[in-house]
Amino acid sequence: MFKFVQCCISANPSYRRHRDFSFLGWHWVNSTCTVLSGEVVRTAYSSQSGSMEKFQPSQNFRHGEFERYAYEFAPNSYMACYGRGAVAFSSAWMGMGSVVNGDPISFAKLLYVYNNACANQIIHSLVKTFNYYKSKALKTEL
Repeated sequence: MFKFVQCCISANPSYRRHRDFSFLGWHWVNSTCTVLSGEVVRTAYSSQSGSMEKFQPSQNFRHGEFERYAYEFAPNSYMACYGRGAVAFSSAWMGMGSVVNGDPISFAKLLYVYNNACANQIIHSLVKTFNYYKSKALKTEL
């Protein structure tokens, strides 16, 4: 199976005066995030009871494949995330969520940006491979 790499920066800008909530679960991606500023609180979904963890600036946390958490972002919170996995499969949940919430345009924008980045990466790899073999084939020995 193909594995893709994703990087993102999530933000709750300072002009928002309230805490922002997000749910993340059942994704085919392992992610590691670093809190850049503000505070991130996550609550695990489990049959016993959710455990709450707070992360301050410069602290890291991991979101594993198929783990389910609810995230809460304080105002003016920023975090950077890096992950690997089958990112494209995770878009099914985002698509359903955007339709249910009546916001399919943002999902269409996300798909456009993601597909454009994938196409650019594939083209770059093909050109690099072509140039490598071209230089080997046209190499003349003196």
